[in-house]
Formats: sequence, structure tokens, C-alpha cells
Amino acid sequence: MAFGLWLFTVLCVAIAMVFGIVSSVFSIINTVMTPIEVITGIQGLFLWNGLAALFCLCGGISWLLQYKNSLRRNVLTPDEQNDGWNSEGRAWLGFSYFFVIIALVLYVLNIVLVYLANRPVKSREPRTTTDKNPEGVIMLY
Repeated sequence: MAFGLWLFTVLCVAIAMVFGIVSSVFSIINTVMTPIEVITGIQGLFLWNGLAALFCLCGGISWLLQYKNSLRRNVLTPDEQNDGWNSEGRAWLGFSYFFVIIALVLYVLNIVLVYLANRPVKSREPRTTTDKNPEGVIMLY
């Protein structure tokens, strides 16, 4: 495995988790009170969730590159390969990779929900109704 790519993946996922925790703390603060600062308010929720989604995306892409470049092939040590062992074609991305992708989708969903919850409400204009009885004419049945 490429150590640099592995380290980048681990750092991206860890930073995404930190931004996710920060986002959840500020969302709780936003439910209790209305913060004055921009970074702790609604724009901050967009920022924290966006950064968490970005780092999830970077971590997912880097692990996919690692998988395509080295993990699909034989992942055993040279000593194990000399003994006749082989892992060709037996590797798969695993549950943890899909958890990172699910977290990415949830961060994006959170951004969409925050946007939908805070968009301005259109005021409804009163409907003009036509009089069912023009000129006071009443029909009796």
C-alpha cells in the first residue's frame, strides 16, 4: 500500500469526523438560542457540514484510488507470496468505505435540510373569490 495515500485517507476521515462533531454541537446551540456570530449560526452549519462532506469525499476518493492501485492485487508480504499464498481478486472495499460514503450523503442531506428549513416563507396572497350570488339573486330549491 502507498503509505502517503493511506495516511491522507485516515486524516481526511478523522477531520471529517471532527467537523461533523462541531456541526452537531453548533446545531444544538442553534436549537437552544439564536447565535449572533455568523460562524455559529446558520451559515456556520453550512460551513461545518460542507467541510465534513468535502473531507468525506476526499477520504473516499483516496481510499478508492488506494484500492484500485494496490489493494485489488496481491496484498500479502513478499515472504507470504514466496510461500505460495495468493490474495489476487479477493479484496473488496469493505463496510468502512461505504460508511464514509453514507456519511457523505448524510452531510449533504443535512445541508439540504438546513437550507429548506431556513428559506424565506412566501406569504400567501388572499384569493379573490367570485360571488356565487351575483346581484343578490338567491335560488331556492
